[in-house]
Amino acid sequence: MKHSTPFSFFRRSTRHLLLLAVMLGLSNQAARAQQVVLQGFWWDYWNANYPNGWANYIADLAPRLKSMGIDAVWMPPTIKNGNQGNGYSPFDNYDLGDKYQKGFLATRVGNKDELLRGVAILHANGINVVQDIVLNHNDGAGSSTGAGGQDPNAWEDFTTSKYKNFRYVSYASPAVDETAANYLARRGRFSKNWQNFNPNPGNNSTSGDLNQVLFGPDISYYNGSYGQSSNATFNPTQTADYMRNGNRNWLVWYKKQMGFDGVRLDAVKHFLYNMQSNAGWANGSATMYAVGEWVGGASQLDQWCTDVQNRAGTFDFSMRDGIYKLVSNGGSFDLGSLPGYQQGRRVVLIDGKYVHRTVPFVNNHDTFRPKVDTNGNYIGWNTGDELAPHIDPFDPRLSAAYAAALAVDGSPQVFFEDLFNIGNTSKRYSHSPKSSTDLPVRSDIENLIWCHQNLKFKQGAYKVRWQAADHLVIERSTKAIIGINDNFNTWQNSTVSCDFPAGTVLKDYSGANGTATVTVSSSQTVAINTPPCNGTANNGRRGYSVWAPTNATTGYSLPGRNTTQEWELADDLGDSDSRSLRQGGQLPSGSTAVRRAGRIYVASSKVFPTSSTPPMPPAASRYRW
Repeated sequence: MKHSTPFSFFRRSTRHLLLLAVMLGLSNQAARAQQVVLQGFWWDYWNANYPNGWANYIADLAPRLKSMGIDAVWMPPTIKNGNQGNGYSPFDNYDLGDKYQKGFLATRVGNKDELLRGVAILHANGINVVQDIVLNHNDGAGSSTGAGGQDPNAWEDFTTSKYKNFRYVSYASPAVDETAANYLARRGRFSKNWQNFNPNPGNNSTSGDLNQVLFGPDISYYNGSYGQSSNATFNPTQTADYMRNGNRNWLVWYKKQMGFDGVRLDAVKHFLYNMQSNAGWANGSATMYAVGEWVGGASQLDQWCTDVQNRAGTFDFSMRDGIYKLVSNGGSFDLGSLPGYQQGRRVVLIDGKYVHRTVPFVNNHDTFRPKVDTNGNYIGWNTGDELAPHIDPFDPRLSAAYAAALAVDGSPQVFFEDLFNIGNTSKRYSHSPKSSTDLPVRSDIENLIWCHQNLKFKQGAYKVRWQAADHLVIERSTKAIIGINDNFNTWQNSTVSCDFPAGTVLKDYSGANGTATVTVSSSQTVAINTPPCNGTANNGRRGYSVWAPTNATTGYSLPGRNTTQEWELADDLGDSDSRSLRQGGQLPSGSTAVRRAGRIYVASSKVFPTSSTPPMPPAASRYRW
């Protein structure tokens, strides 16, 4: 298990603001300056074949993703929630599905053993792991019945009914029962009191972007937001910056324990440094590629990059606005104007390396909320829950949208329901991820990913070669020329300048033009022919063409790699309850007893060293898969 490419998302949600960042870091192996990232879940992700075991689902899907050339998978939240929902109501930071509390063991993603195995399997397939983390709020204070969750002395926020006592199961204090007395005596790491949330004596405010109470007790990161519970028996003293320091420490522990390659976080300025330079062997380094998502115009996105001193770029919501118009305007959008929607800060020079900061995208779980029938087929849209308007994956201009997202600068994000069809197969909840029949892929999107990776789009300089109402032509210098057409019925043919040498013979790797080739003229011009969006072209291609030399070197491959994961044995971690995984616990000095740290799943034909007399484990045990 060897630590690899750090890649993270940062989010700060309010009614009008979203900060979502992605870190694409450089590993000890060959660095990928940009990555194609699959969001490996949808909003209400569920599969009856993998109940509360999404890590197993993704592990089974991994070989297909590897064959497509997916660089990284963005995983949903994996810490214990107050229920087994989709993960966005975080309860215990240090419970990865190994503790029995709130009346269950596993998270929606699985138990801790399954989660860590899933990370290792993705890495074995050469795929980076992006861990989604919610740092805005906590939720579900109290035992499985809610007992002990209220602090009667908490300041009123008119939303959470003073449920702000957060106490956690640990190896030394399992859930013997669900009474308030047992809950308030639990001694798990990183307990929280009402002063750690808004409002509090250090920040008496519930208004504005940072202080509104929106999703549960909203965390207060102000220096003076600390104090003690009025009714808990386990009631350690807190000090200034309690929540900021506590989350920093947790993120370092989390990264070492899981071995993920990056995280999605709130509050980029507070936590990014620690992921880069304060995590010991798990450091991401100063060249970590960070991207923040702010719902706003291009100038706002660029200003945010300046404000965080180029430690982070942005999800290009401005570009997404143009992509949405491309799809929704029925062919009347001025396609040639699309490059003007992009933010300016897209590629930056860090330690002598050019890094793609921005993330172009078409859909994500915040913009895509369909109404579905009992089999999971689309029957409408929950538009009131969407952060920005959805793009229907069945829209004939989806392929043109993805051609634009992959052609421009940046590390493109691909949404699960765009790449895979689960919208009309009646198998949303019952498909096998291993089966291309059960879980069919959209051929155009798969082909575009293949072209992006194999023709090495991002190794070529970005040049806009043709801008017209129905035809946009982008060259990735001497790598590929991408034509985009939003007209439903009419082919678009444009003669454009290019950097390919005169006499170079190009073919269309989309297959839309069949076996036809074109030759670069002596004046370095070439005719680019792009199909309409009606699907009448060869291979049913819609709205794009990709031209590159007939002898282009292809064969993009993701080498498998090891994974390093580190278990810390301590009394305030893990759980000794028989209903738990029974992991954790610090041995007394001089003891020869055995503690269970975790489980290692050995790959086929591999042998993991064992001993008939296990040595006493240290406080932290690091294992390599």
